[in-house]
Amino acid sequence: MIEDQGCVGLKDKQLFQATMAALRSRRKKVKVTHVVRAGNNNRRGHASTLANEGALKPEADVINVETDLHLKITGAKLNKMTQALAYKLIREKAMEKYMKRRQTEENIALIRTAAKESFGKLPSPSAIWKSIRQKDISRNIRYFLWMTIHNAYMVGRNWERPGFSPDFQQHSKCTVCNVTESMEHILTQCEATGQAEVWRLAKELWEKKSDIPFPNINIGTILASPSAQIGTKGESRLFRIIMTESAHQIWKHRCKRVVQEEDAPTKHEVARKWIDMINRRLELDCHMTHPKYEKKALSKAIVLLTWERTLLNEENLPLDWTREAGVLVGIQLQEDDGRGRDRRVGWM
Repeated sequence: MIEDQGCVGLKDKQLFQATMAALRSRRKKVKVTHVVRAGNNNRRGHASTLANEGALKPEADVINVETDLHLKITGAKLNKMTQALAYKLIREKAMEKYMKRRQTEENIALIRTAAKESFGKLPSPSAIWKSIRQKDISRNIRYFLWMTIHNAYMVGRNWERPGFSPDFQQHSKCTVCNVTESMEHILTQCEATGQAEVWRLAKELWEKKSDIPFPNINIGTILASPSAQIGTKGESRLFRIIMTESAHQIWKHRCKRVVQEEDAPTKHEVARKWIDMINRRLELDCHMTHPKYEKKALSKAIVLLTWERTLLNEENLPLDWTREAGVLVGIQLQEDDGRGRDRRVGWM
């Protein structure tokens, strides 16, 4: 029963508990009947009509959920308790004191707007948080996206807090562009990170894959990309991979330059590292189709759908190339030919 597990994870938990308390307050027994969807049922139809009317209201009704504490059951039964359930209950209790961060709320609103404008759908906040935890996104990139949505990295105006000394506050400026070094500046505007070259390569790979136009790159479309549904399943998955891997690659270039004080990478180095990164991701996808991973294994079908039309010499590959050695994406590296011009060479 839901109450036996403390109503953990239940939406409208307070309303459910108030309803159960009201039923307990009755002196006589209450019988609850489950009505199946199939068949004609006037009561079910009337209930659906009322539910639809409630959903369409511009403002939610104010419902009194005050209950007699003697009738309200809290916590979970000990004989139903597990370590996982205990963790969820403790976290749920702690989250009651959680205050939403203003910057987080602003970023979620920005993501929703960008998703609607670029991808045609308005994701819910919960869908956005869920999308960055999906297995198509590696753990370190999930962390990067989570930190970025919360504006938790020490970049830009986060250095301008009143308690910081002027020496620390000067870190808010990009030393190359002499403007505030926000995350949007780092990922889409800064000339020192090689971001323009990364997004050029990302667009080139996407255009090999799909006829759907590559979106305008801004912080909103980057953070909305995990929840985007574009074209086929293969197109959506490749888009998520391209966008998140590219953004994280730019962030790593910036950290090496600013934090580790390394020289800024050349355009050629940025391109080489991006192509190497995307080939390693392709290799990982192929590796994860192995049956030894059992339930965690990737479907060969989804891997083939993801990378079709993007591979080097794809016409010479077998239908199932996931076990073939040396399968690479068809993006070519630009090299200086010694005469001030770029020439294209295959990436091998």
